Amino acid sequence: MSSGVAGLLPDRAGQVALHSTWDGSLGPWDGPAVATLWAAAALLAGAWSPHRRDV
Repeated sequence: MSSGVAGLLPDRAGQVALHSTWDGSLGPWDGPAVATLWAAAALLAGAWSPHRRDV
């Protein structure tokens, strides 16, 4: 797995949760946490978008 910014992308972070070993910068609980943050950001952007368009 890659380290740096590429390791914080949702696909790489999700892979950490699925594999029993990891070799990137994320630990066993960091991967799911990063994936959760990406999901929360997407939900917030989706909730904000209609409010922005209706103004």
